[in-house]
Amino acid sequence: MGLSALRAATLPVVLSLCATGCAVCRGFDFGHIAGKPEKRSLTRVTIKDRTALPSADSIVLVLAPFGEMAKDSSENLHTALLKETRQNLPGRVSKTDPDTNMARYLSQANLMPTPGVFDAGEIARSGRILGATHVIAAWVYECRTHAPQNVDLFMILVDAEKGTVAAEISGQFDAAEQKVSVAMNNYLQACSARHFDKTSIEIIRLSPREYQAFVAYYCLKSLGLSVKKGNNS
Repeated sequence: MGLSALRAATLPVVLSLCATGCAVCRGFDFGHIAGKPEKRSLTRVTIKDRTALPSADSIVLVLAPFGEMAKDSSENLHTALLKETRQNLPGRVSKTDPDTNMARYLSQANLMPTPGVFDAGEIARSGRILGATHVIAAWVYECRTHAPQNVDLFMILVDAEKGTVAAEISGQFDAAEQKVSVAMNNYLQACSARHFDKTSIEIIRLSPREYQAFVAYYCLKSLGLSVKKGNNS
């Protein structure tokens, strides 16, 4: 059973990791893994429109991620994003079927005619056609699947009914950085993996599927907390 299957939302997770010096967590010394630590969070969420955030009666469509990445990596990340959206955002989750008549409308060429620049209006229109109130779209700048792995991505949450961007999420997950190793440790604790050790962290570091699940977890956990805070303010 993969490590991602062990997750249970019962333990708190530290999403902002600002390590200084050699980090030691639960008996693990991570100083040997990465170079110089930086005071920077793994993810950054910007709420653009609090009135456009999803609620309990929303239907959130999660698109397959765009970017320069292999098909299996795209499918793995999409599956992980779907799972974490269900876990962390209010409402119901919907996914796209690449074999439907909507395929060309949901393609990168249509929704992101300029690489790295989303067409929020077209994304919103596609969402409405498919019966969604909100759409999550992701652009992966880099997906390095060999050690040290790295996933650098940007995501938007679009209100399909208003045609506006409700939130933006950016994340940088370079396994060569010390803060990412510490985050893996926290992720395993959130998975209730009671008897994990350095070998468990190495599985995440070396397995593209497990690493992408780890990335999706942090991105959607951060977004979910921001949405909850925005809806309660």
